Amino acid sequence: MFKSYDEYVIKIYSPQKALQLLKEKKIVVRNFKKISDYTYKFKVEPKYKKQVLKCFSEAILIKRYGPKSIVHNLISKKTTVISLIITLILFIFASTRIYRVDISGGNEEIDNQIRQKLTESNIEKYQSLPSNIKLKNLQSKLEKELISNIEFLEIRRTGLVIEVKYEKRREPIVLPELKRNLIASKDGVIKKIMVEHGQKMIQVNDYVKKGDLLISAYINVNDTKQIELFTKAKVYAYTWKIIEYKCDTGIREESEILSYFLSECDRKALEDTNEGTIDERNILSFKYGINSSYIKLHYQLIENIAIEQ
Repeated sequence: MFKSYDEYVIKIYSPQKALQLLKEKKIVVRNFKKISDYTYKFKVEPKYKKQVLKCFSEAILIKRYGPKSIVHNLISKKTTVISLIITLILFIFASTRIYRVDISGGNEEIDNQIRQKLTESNIEKYQSLPSNIKLKNLQSKLEKELISNIEFLEIRRTGLVIEVKYEKRREPIVLPELKRNLIASKDGVIKKIMVEHGQKMIQVNDYVKKGDLLISAYINVNDTKQIELFTKAKVYAYTWKIIEYKCDTGIREESEILSYFLSECDRKALEDTNEGTIDERNILSFKYGINSSYIKLHYQLIENIAIEQ
């Protein structure tokens, strides 16, 4: 019957003491040989493994011989093969799963909307990788649902990562309203002139009448030639208005009637004005009666009097 042996290497100063120690432990030793100074090797049956390690704590097992070594090697190789198979299975499984979902576009609200739609379609971390057809269909669906919020959307697969890129819809560009000649809508004294386009025909403190040209759409190239362009401007002027108001007195006190008159007249004074504000207000007449009351006021307003011809 074939026996199995384990071969060990030990480091000792005295081989005689080593052999004596092995003999005392009743360990049967074979082929005790010197390898180099203070280094020896020997063979023992596997059943003496614990005793050898008790005698020589630094003993190193370098080789196995016999049937048991063959079985041990087979077990070791089998374990290795099983480990490789398990590793391969895990790798194949992982290579079919989503590792990460990246959404880029810079708007948190839209990010959350897209992420919710992806989750509803089982496109999230550790789920199965979707096909390109599924991603294209989802992209078309999201483009329709988010058409009011985005201008561009792309969903693609890069390895195990799902990338979603979009561009938020920008506010429409509002072009300035350009007009032709601007004239005065009413009489007034010019207070402020703001011109972006056009040729200014008046100056601050000029008195203008209704219909006077304020901003011209024509620019003189020379003494004989003009170019017609467009105008964009505001011309603020002092204007004036007289407001009369009458109402039943009822049981209201004089102060209450006066406060009511002023509020109503201020509102009427600003009617039909463009960006109008009250600069001055003077009471020309006020009559408080038992049955009815009356007021007459003079207003100086500031308003934009420039209108298109």
